[in-house]
Amino acid sequence: MKKTFFIAFALLLSVLFSGCREDAPEQPSEALVTLEVKSPLGIEGQLSNLRGEVVSKAKGTKQSLTFEQNKARVTLSQGASYTLHLTGDFATKGVLTTLEYSEDLVARSEQSYTHTCQLTFVMPKESFVISEIFFAGTLNKNGEQYDEDKFIRITNNSPVTRYADGLALVRSTFQSDDKKEQIEPDVRSTHMPVSLVMQIPGDGTSYPVKPHESIILCHSAINHAQANPNSIDLSGANFEWMSEKGYTDSETPDNPQVPDMRLIFISDPYGDGVQNWAMSTNGQHTYALADLQGLTAEELAKKYSYPYEEVMIIEGMDPMKMPGEPALQIPNEWILDAVNLSMKDDFQWLPVSEKLDAGYASVVPALGDDSRYGKKVVRKPLSETSKVLKDTNNSSKDFRAVSLK
Repeated sequence: MKKTFFIAFALLLSVLFSGCREDAPEQPSEALVTLEVKSPLGIEGQLSNLRGEVVSKAKGTKQSLTFEQNKARVTLSQGASYTLHLTGDFATKGVLTTLEYSEDLVARSEQSYTHTCQLTFVMPKESFVISEIFFAGTLNKNGEQYDEDKFIRITNNSPVTRYADGLALVRSTFQSDDKKEQIEPDVRSTHMPVSLVMQIPGDGTSYPVKPHESIILCHSAINHAQANPNSIDLSGANFEWMSEKGYTDSETPDNPQVPDMRLIFISDPYGDGVQNWAMSTNGQHTYALADLQGLTAEELAKKYSYPYEEVMIIEGMDPMKMPGEPALQIPNEWILDAVNLSMKDDFQWLPVSEKLDAGYASVVPALGDDSRYGKKVVRKPLSETSKVLKDTNNSSKDFRAVSLK
């Protein structure tokens, strides 16, 4: 009887343990992954000083990566999710720049395989900033307004070399001294309405800008001081926004030695094909730098057109809707830096989201003040000895007015 009982008990334990083994989760198999880093497509150069880490999304554990000949090996759990982050130096055309690479990946169900990391040039938000805007122009020796010497200075505010290729200068559709009673739709919380888009040319590595150095975009890259002693020499500027396509009545010549910016979009409210534009001498627009994400002019016009209506409200009358001027809407995420311009006595609203710029820069307090001529707004440094420029996304705090000379 006891023998029979022990046999039955042993059989029961065997079944129980067998069931437990079947219910227990299987441990994931490991995958030996070779990470192979490659240079940006179509650009010759040398990678060096590669480093990085892989982080488990489930556990938060980190594995540091060691590279030899642009390759690193790491053991991952098959089917598990990870975040990969790499940093490396890339030398091309005698210029050294730092590239960053991030990717979310899931380890494949293979014992070993190679995963390629194709590096790309990324324009980080902390790179280029607008450091000076000279919008007021000057007066000539006869006391007449001279508008052809306006310019914008752009500075690389990062510690590594960045490329200006493809960087776009955009101007706001709305003005800070002309608040619309109602706009439908009002997209400023997510997009910047723009009436002008001009882009720096290049193939990706044509125009390197070293740390804390600058480039100048101007109307006409000539020595304006020769004709106007109150003006300055802009013959050393890097790009002209004046071009045969963008200007038809300029009084100063196009400098053939200075590259023209590409005219991507300009508002044509009258439909007459005249594509001239000028910076307001009082300063009422917002100017910004944007990364157009590689889109062409045609793609931007198709995907990011901004048809809006202004609602006019007049006492005793029904609201009247009027179509707005042709415009594009640039996603706020594409804006690298934005600077509102205004005047204290005439400020009415912000033409863009306060997340892009919560204040405004100014050279005079009121519209039409002739003391504005020969003055520019300049971004402040973090300290008297710092090369880094102040960038709090509030131009009231970040800029000051100074004389052109």
